[in-house]
Amino acid sequence: MESDNVSQIVSGSGSKTTPLRIRNSDNYGHAIPGYAVLNIGNDKAVDVQFFNSTSEEVEFFKQIKQPEQVSKTEYAEITSDSVSASIYSKEDTDKSGFYKFLWGDRYRDEYSTNVKAKVANLDTLMGGLKPFRKGGGTQSKTLHLKASNGKRYVMRAMKKQADQFMQSAIFKDQYVEGQFTETASEDLLEDIFAGAYPYAPFAVGALSNAINLAHLNPQLYYIPKQSALGAYNDGFGNELYLFEEHPSDGHNELATGNFTGEIVSTVDMLQDVLSDESKIIDEKEFIKARLFDMLIGDADRHQDQWRWLVFENDSKTIYKPLPRDRDFAFSKMSDGFLFASGVTLIPAARKFRKYEDDLKDVKGFNVSGFSLDVAFIPESSKLDWDEQVQFIQSQITDAVIDDAFNNIPKEVDPQSIIEIKKILKERRANLQKISDRYVKLISRYAIVTGTNKDDYIHVKALENGKVEVSLYRKKDDTIKDRFHHKIYEPKSTKEIWIYGLDDDDSFEVEGKISKIKVRFIGGQNNDDYKVESGKNIVIYDYKSKKNDLSQAKKARIKLTDDYNTNVYDYRKIKIMSIKSFLP
Repeated sequence: MESDNVSQIVSGSGSKTTPLRIRNSDNYGHAIPGYAVLNIGNDKAVDVQFFNSTSEEVEFFKQIKQPEQVSKTEYAEITSDSVSASIYSKEDTDKSGFYKFLWGDRYRDEYSTNVKAKVANLDTLMGGLKPFRKGGGTQSKTLHLKASNGKRYVMRAMKKQADQFMQSAIFKDQYVEGQFTETASEDLLEDIFAGAYPYAPFAVGALSNAINLAHLNPQLYYIPKQSALGAYNDGFGNELYLFEEHPSDGHNELATGNFTGEIVSTVDMLQDVLSDESKIIDEKEFIKARLFDMLIGDADRHQDQWRWLVFENDSKTIYKPLPRDRDFAFSKMSDGFLFASGVTLIPAARKFRKYEDDLKDVKGFNVSGFSLDVAFIPESSKLDWDEQVQFIQSQITDAVIDDAFNNIPKEVDPQSIIEIKKILKERRANLQKISDRYVKLISRYAIVTGTNKDDYIHVKALENGKVEVSLYRKKDDTIKDRFHHKIYEPKSTKEIWIYGLDDDDSFEVEGKISKIKVRFIGGQNNDDYKVESGKNIVIYDYKSKKNDLSQAKKARIKLTDDYNTNVYDYRKIKIMSIKSFLP
């Protein structure tokens, strides 16, 4: 059946039948045992066949997608080395005074300014590139390309796609792409996108270099329609693109030292880290990256905005952050009366605050990255944050900032560059205060994880209400090397959530925990608990598992087979409603 331009196939049952009602005569259905076969051809044609499982005869056939037509268009040979082009036309950015009052000035002039850009011939760029699939971003039109040496690259249109954003963010259950083309809704969204500084990614790389922070290397190209694009000429070409490495294996140039050349996603990295204590996140490097985010005003730091470089050092596997997609840096999305009011009244909109000299609302700004920070920086202290603040302030000098913005196309209004550099230097001076505010926020609720192997978790009450947490590997019931240690102070930490994860874990509490609440979440397999004093101790574990709680009767015990309660998910602690979430 088809609904909202989306074909849906329900194969039904191979043995049992139930009454069937067909509401639309264009749809097919038959209340007999059967199965469906979906055929996808090399020419990308798609059809479906429904078979009667008794007779093995085809009951119904339908062509869902016609064969992909090979373009017969002949494209002119690329002879120019460079062209002058803009992201938006002057007509797109010409707004009335009242409109500007409502929506602000944004960076409209930068979007409609013609800039000189190198022309890319995909047959020769990087030794020759072949496109192989479209990207799946929420705002950007992206094409993935592969070089002859196997390295991957991406080309991302500088002009954001309003209909693509509406499809992914607003009409999630209804196919609408293309339905808003040349409408007022599309015009408004494209104008809102102009709150992001379009050439920010080209300055961020040089700033990152100054503090030895890994980064991609975006370049600005005008990519014309050309034979090398093949069937992708229908949706790509004849505009400005950001071209850069795809953060995947093989790009050894992105780091030095003991870099293995392997690059993994946040999901894969986390799975590896939880599997064994020898696999760790470089916490200091991640702190540096997060402070840099706050320095440049990049609030869009959810888990997919990170990749992880894999390093081997003796017996350790170390994961270092590789931030990607810097489109949000230096933005002024809240420019104008309406958006300025929105970021004040709507909690979820607070991350869209205008880039200014100070960042007082660290809670609103970090709504996307907060859960990652709590989960990925479990051992570090305020001293570690202070150390990175001082390093950033000493390395990103005025000269470094001035040099970084020399990478912006020369035709762009220098006044906006002067203003951004001024704010950046002022925010650099305020970075210690910004860091202090955020450390205070993320320290309130701590998350500690064991491994998916046998662990021994020891919690000890110290003087003045402090709590010491130590984690050890347990092999053949023998306690081995410690792999986690931290002392928490009640003036900064309210709760500690400790996840044992899989396998048989042992939890022990020594002394009376007087001021900080400690929650144990045992996880899978059979765990044992020993609690000297039950004050401020809460235990969560599976009701159906054979756990030994005989020496933990003084603690508050909550046994349930509810999956969400027992499973580890770093996203459970959310910055806007932190108190409402349980392990």
